[in-house]
Amino acid sequence: MARIKRVLFVLDMFGFFGGPERRAYRIAKGLKRLGYEIVIISIMKAEDGVIKRAKEDGIESYQLTSEGNKALKSFRVDVFLKLRKLINHIAPDVVFTFEFLADYTTKMALTGKSTPVYTFIGSTVWKWEKKWHRRVVMEHFTKKSRLYVVNSNTVRDSVLRVLPMVKDKIAVVYNPIDTDYFKPLSEKERYRTKKEYNLKEDDFVVGSVVRFYNPKGADVLVEAFYKGNIEGRLVLVGDGPFKGKLEQMVRDFGIEGRVVFLGAIEATPEIYNMFDVCVVPSQKGGFDNVVVEAMACGIPTVATKATGIGEVAENGRDLIITEIDAESVSEGMRRIMPVGDTIGINGRKFVVDRLDVMKISKRIEGLINATC
Repeated sequence: MARIKRVLFVLDMFGFFGGPERRAYRIAKGLKRLGYEIVIISIMKAEDGVIKRAKEDGIESYQLTSEGNKALKSFRVDVFLKLRKLINHIAPDVVFTFEFLADYTTKMALTGKSTPVYTFIGSTVWKWEKKWHRRVVMEHFTKKSRLYVVNSNTVRDSVLRVLPMVKDKIAVVYNPIDTDYFKPLSEKERYRTKKEYNLKEDDFVVGSVVRFYNPKGADVLVEAFYKGNIEGRLVLVGDGPFKGKLEQMVRDFGIEGRVVFLGAIEATPEIYNMFDVCVVPSQKGGFDNVVVEAMACGIPTVATKATGIGEVAENGRDLIITEIDAESVSEGMRRIMPVGDTIGINGRKFVVDRLDVMKISKRIEGLINATC
């Protein structure tokens, strides 16, 4: 077998806000450090600034279209042909696809070609299941994937429920984290960030990075913060269609002065280090990036079972894991406060030992060598 040198990543949309995109970019950077040539294609319009940042990181990247979801919502022959032409130009040794829409689009573009494909899936929330034509296409193209790489046992079970024929070629690889980037910062740096967002130095901050739509549970967190009578400020980083609903909840609970909406800003180490406790209230999903990003920063973290972290981390030692209702999340916040420093240290150690990006990248390299 010839040595694999060039790896192509195909994403629905290249960016740094969504979980699949962050997972993909960390794997890309990890494999680059191992000596691979990395190229990224964003089928939809990429987020502002990401192409430039990739170039600064030495990663070649392309935006296939300037459209949003429309580029993937139907069988677009023009998209398939454009992608096929670009893949021919790049000439990758292997192709990594991230999530089902990018996967079937890429496989359509690769019709008649033998380029190995590795399908990365990181979510249990799919709309295509009920669309028979997409399901038929996905079932037809399963044989083109050398391996399905999922990020939790929960996602593996969900994939096998709809694609049982891939049971002999599926592997669980948890999301990687760059522990040199996501790390604890000094008190001085924490206070500087608090001041930037109009928070006081002595404010106790319960924070979350969360998209404002159903599966992510931001409404559960707002209710838990109110019902638990948590002293301090609730800081929400994110945006989405449910923002109006959340703002109305805050008004109804009478806690307008204690809840801060920061908007859709990038979740940097500075943002996480501003939190005294991070809460991840997901109702569905695979393996939540926010959980491990906060833990890597040494922030005491409360997460629901739906985040998937309980498959590898120890409840009560590395973080607090709760049920998905407001009362349980509220109780989790109260439980973590007296032992936050210890859990923060343990959580950081767990992520460094188990999920560091280079360890995960070497595992992926091993899977490629074993199956390609």
